[in-house]
Amino acid sequence: MNFHLSKPLFIIIITLILSMFLTFTHRTSANDLNAFNDSKIGVLVLAHGAGPKWNNAIKEAVANVQGRFKKEIVFGMGEYDSIQQGINNLEKSMVKAIIVIPLFISSHSEMYRNIEYLLGLREEPDVLFWILMGGEETGDESGNGHDGHTDYKMDITTQVKFSVPYSMASAINYDISITKILEERIKELKISDYSKTSIFLLAHGPITEDDNKMWMLHLNIYPSSLSDEFPGANFFALTFRDDAPSFIRNKAIEKIREAIQKEKKTGKNVLVIPYLLAPGGREEELKKILENCGCTFYPKTLLPHKNISLWIEGQILGAKERLQ
Repeated sequence: MNFHLSKPLFIIIITLILSMFLTFTHRTSANDLNAFNDSKIGVLVLAHGAGPKWNNAIKEAVANVQGRFKKEIVFGMGEYDSIQQGINNLEKSMVKAIIVIPLFISSHSEMYRNIEYLLGLREEPDVLFWILMGGEETGDESGNGHDGHTDYKMDITTQVKFSVPYSMASAINYDISITKILEERIKELKISDYSKTSIFLLAHGPITEDDNKMWMLHLNIYPSSLSDEFPGANFFALTFRDDAPSFIRNKAIEKIREAIQKEKKTGKNVLVIPYLLAPGGREEELKKILENCGCTFYPKTLLPHKNISLWIEGQILGAKERLQ
């Protein structure tokens, strides 16, 4: 497998793997449903949101979460009013504590940092998010919004208010349960000879270079994990950075296409799997990126899969313990 790690990266990855393994072991060994049957706990799931197909996949995953928790889903880019309404709905149902689950691939983005600010976990809003969303003091009258989600100036500085204790979990970043989903996706293709196959995981990715480094840090754990299950296969993980300025996005796409062509020249069959959360989102964009690359694109996303619900359960359990 053509995959090499620097010593610092290796140390960080081993630390991450160990921590994720312990989390996974905890959640599977603590299978006492009494830990989940607490109707006084409210669970607020934050998700990016897209079309009906994407949103419905998220709703189904949340519905399949075990437990008597009160649940609310807020779709969007971290709008103050939507999050506050979700909090209000849970508090009206008489919950005594709220657990916030950011159902995002990564915690490294301007939107995620601003959500942390809105929840009172950061002292200042994210400056880049402020600019992208047309902050009221920027003087930007264009109304341009991130990824077309808004054509108005968002209130990104007013922090939400809780009347009960609350705790915020983490985004996915890396989790062993997600590795299991990727393993299943690869097995579904029934590849006869992995030694003749190169497999690419393509993720949406962030805007800034610093965030992209963190995305890649987590993404590159998956090739290391998957290579044990599929010996002989070459694994690659890259981001296509669809929301970044065109010169950054074009460079990312060029890097993907060049890497694919390099593998094809060695005689490898190239398979591309999207590292995307739900269907009905960026799969079509990926198809365009991969046009005339001579690779096989398997468009199945992480959802639908039971492990996303299990991941949410694990996050709830961890956050619930922090509340005690």
